[in-house]
Amino acid sequence: RTGRKGDYYETDSPVDQFVLMQVQLAADLVFKVDAFLNELSKVIRGASLLTTRMFSVASQLLASAVPTEWCDRWSTGPEETRAWLTALTARATSLVQWEVDAKAGRVIQRGPLRLSDLFHPETFMNALRQETAR
Repeated sequence: RTGRKGDYYETDSPVDQFVLMQVQLAADLVFKVDAFLNELSKVIRGASLLTTRMFSVASQLLASAVPTEWCDRWSTGPEETRAWLTALTARATSLVQWEVDAKAGRVIQRGPLRLSDLFHPETFMNALRQETAR
């Protein structure tokens, strides 16, 4: 059972709940990266001051390392910045269809599932176990 309540969807399905949490994680990470890049752009143009936090994140990026604050929610992602951003973009894009299926309550019926679309595929397996045990 799924239904809209406010700005989120309620569902009894552990799999659908998991997918919706993955979609939120993708949105949060994309927002975090976008906010940093916008702020960095302001610093470069001279419209904003360079903060300690901004310097730290920019230094990590220049060293081709994923900034620590970006890894907080996805610690198992790639370690190199370009690979991490590519993987984030791929997951965020793929999760759009997962979200449509979750809101319709049909994730499991969608056919072959690409677990590589998920940030935490091991948690998906736990949700699937819970759902099939019902």
